[in-house]
Amino acid sequence: MFRFRDLNPVSKRVKVRVIGSPNEAMRVVHRHFIEHLRDLEIDMPSATACREGSSAVKSVMRHLKRGRRSFNRYVVLLDISSAYQSARIDRMLDALASVSPDIAASKDETREFLLANFFDEGGGLVTGGPASPDLFNIYCEVHIDRTLRALCAGHGIVYTRYLDDLMFSSRTPIGHRKRQSLRAVVESVGFRISDRKAETIDLRKGAAVVNGVGLTLEGRLFLPGHMLRNIRGLLHVGLTKGTVKPSIIHGKMGLLGGIIRFNAGKTESEKRVIQMYREYQRLQRARRAGQ
Repeated sequence: MFRFRDLNPVSKRVKVRVIGSPNEAMRVVHRHFIEHLRDLEIDMPSATACREGSSAVKSVMRHLKRGRRSFNRYVVLLDISSAYQSARIDRMLDALASVSPDIAASKDETREFLLANFFDEGGGLVTGGPASPDLFNIYCEVHIDRTLRALCAGHGIVYTRYLDDLMFSSRTPIGHRKRQSLRAVVESVGFRISDRKAETIDLRKGAAVVNGVGLTLEGRLFLPGHMLRNIRGLLHVGLTKGTVKPSIIHGKMGLLGGIIRFNAGKTESEKRVIQMYREYQRLQRARRAGQ
């Protein structure tokens, strides 16, 4: 386990996260269990993170108006505080048992297996555990997502969940009573909503940023300026010192690439970052060839 200081670039607040660092044997256990969970083929239409083909860009795109290249005007964003730590073993067992007859028939053994490998001493899912996102998606699908989808369907609201970040959008205002009903569903299973991060947005008054992706009412996506500057800084270090993990750079460029493909065009700032990335890719190829 180690502590990670996470700086929010907007609020400048620092949150200290305790991250699990599993050894190789534990990674093997997690990897095999992830394969088992994904073989269950659970329908999770609201989950838009840590699943095959998922991305922050695709998550946001679910909120486009049907048949039109513009977004729903009204947006509500909710964030679950300490989400993994709020997952309870009994509810996790109930969720898994509801989707797997094998687990339903061996709940006592499964409980011990989960506690030994996937839950920390505080009782929540291990932050940094490879299987934690998959387990959390199942937990939320059973305990909140299904109820939220039914509630949203009755009000013409689109709902997606990017792990612990919930996004709701509508062509008409999502009023106070509706927002309270949505919050009540999330809080009914012991989750706590971060009031500091909750937002109610009218895209006609300005853009929104959701999971690092900016969106406008007219249907354009963008990467916020501080994130573009961060990518340029990482590329500069990668080009001059080579001390940045390539996977970090490729991951951030994948997000930018998804935005550019959606927009079918690049801004001048994006073009400069793309040019730096091409230079970085050439340097990486040269380094591999010289090994």
